Amino acid sequence: MTQVQSQLAAAILQEVQSQIGPTQFNNWFRNAADFALENNELRVGVPNIFACEYLESRFAKIIADVARRAAGTDLTVRFHIDPQLFAKRRSQQLAQTNEFLDQQADRSKGGMAACGHETSSVALPARGTAAASRPAEPESGRPLLTLDRFVVGESNRVAYAAAFEVAVQPGKSYNPLFIHGACGLGKTHLLQGVVRAIRQRNPQARVLYITAEEFTNRYILAVKTHSIDAFRLRFRSLDCLVIDDIHFLSHKEATQEEFLHTFNSFDLADRQVVMASDSHPREIASLQDGLVNRFVSGLVARITAPDRQTRVEILRRRAARDGHGLPPDVLEFVAQHVTASVRELEGALTRILAIAALEKSRVTMPLARQALADHITSCERSHNLDHIIDTVARHFAVSPADIIGDGRTRSISLPRQVAMLLARRLTPLSYPDLGRRMGNKNHTTVIAACRRMEALIAANDFLVWQEGSVERRLRAAALIEDLEDQLRR
Repeated sequence: MTQVQSQLAAAILQEVQSQIGPTQFNNWFRNAADFALENNELRVGVPNIFACEYLESRFAKIIADVARRAAGTDLTVRFHIDPQLFAKRRSQQLAQTNEFLDQQADRSKGGMAACGHETSSVALPARGTAAASRPAEPESGRPLLTLDRFVVGESNRVAYAAAFEVAVQPGKSYNPLFIHGACGLGKTHLLQGVVRAIRQRNPQARVLYITAEEFTNRYILAVKTHSIDAFRLRFRSLDCLVIDDIHFLSHKEATQEEFLHTFNSFDLADRQVVMASDSHPREIASLQDGLVNRFVSGLVARITAPDRQTRVEILRRRAARDGHGLPPDVLEFVAQHVTASVRELEGALTRILAIAALEKSRVTMPLARQALADHITSCERSHNLDHIIDTVARHFAVSPADIIGDGRTRSISLPRQVAMLLARRLTPLSYPDLGRRMGNKNHTTVIAACRRMEALIAANDFLVWQEGSVERRLRAAALIEDLEDQLRR
């Protein structure tokens, strides 16, 4: 596979991630699928027959659509079992199991002597003593995600300043630090940047970056292997815990309870906790009040979509990092038409550079227009979900938290259904992704809501709701059309 083919395959994989969302991507593709281009065929390597059958039935069409847009022509998508991926996944599973077994062995030699007999009581090492004597956590994440590479703008200034302060003085201020915002805006970049900055200042500091999904999986494994004490010792002896996608804990009562005790141990010892989520703590469905109260007790910082100036700078830096200098008019063109997220910006830039390399041409405005023609057409209907929710909330005089929440009264359920339908029409989000972003609701709930609203529109039926003491009535078709016009302005 040539360098151009490798770049195009990487661009396809990146765009697949933006289409299906981070949760499904992490479950089925990250470190578990390999994309390779051969002639007019996209070969998708997977570790086993189960993954092969599931991915082909669930994602084949999405991958084919993304590949066609990226390559500018139809590509045959072929799934195959890759023995190297199978061996890699197997070694990862064995390593995870061996880690807990090793910790149990250490405990039997006396490492857990201070813990007593109760499994819920784990002694914490004094700050700067026992923690320093233990080896630092291994390096994880992408090495390029550092604070000095983070592009700061009005949309993320508060979150960046707080992350920088935490990296300089962990546990002293903004504890906990909770960063939230839509996918692809830089939350993970900030979290991993904090981890690397702390390690750089203090190589002996025990700092761990982990996703809430991995925390949950390790907790379940610890329960199954009767190694819960080792699990608790590992996490509660850290100096700083950085946990991504904390909304994954929604509806997981046992894991929430365990994380609450872990959080309390950090709070008592003045140790730093940094978290990131797609939603504000109060908007995460089925999250214990105890966790919500602790999450909002520190600093909650929101990241929004970058403004034009920030988008231009992101593109300029990313191109320079890859050894390319883009003309200012191209930077402005891409920044003007690609607005939703940093990840989408990087995908657009990758596509332009890949086509320029394929055609052995300089990056010019005509080439950029050609490269992004399909993307721009698609994005004309693509709107930020937060903007849709805010617009609908203002129209119906409710709060965005009400729309995302679990309230079932008509005054709330009606605007929620309207928001779901608009999101399906105006964004590329799938039903499962939309359900997750709107309070971790089941995808069948979103489907039912959209079908109900479509039926009302088809019948041009009346919608009725109460606003104070005045009953207002609007035809469904007129209501949707009015809101769509507002969102397009």
